[in-house]
Amino acid sequence: MKKYFPHTLLTIYIIEFVVCAIHPYSRAVWYVENGPIVALVAVMTFLYYKKVRFSNWIYAMIFILPFWHTIGGHY
Repeated sequence: MKKYFPHTLLTIYIIEFVVCAIHPYSRAVWYVENGPIVALVAVMTFLYYKKVRFSNWIYAMIFILPFWHTIGGHY
């Protein structure tokens, strides 16, 4: 599980992102709110595949911001 923890978090985020992309309160606000978050997730994914590793605790803490921010952008 430890080895696949970042993959699990990314999968959860992608599912949440797709669900929150369906009928947001304001599409324009949703794009503006989630633009930087998508950039953050892309950078973290790029770093992971370039063998820059963090502890699972750090991945969990970094996961909290995109998770709640994406939900907030939906409403």
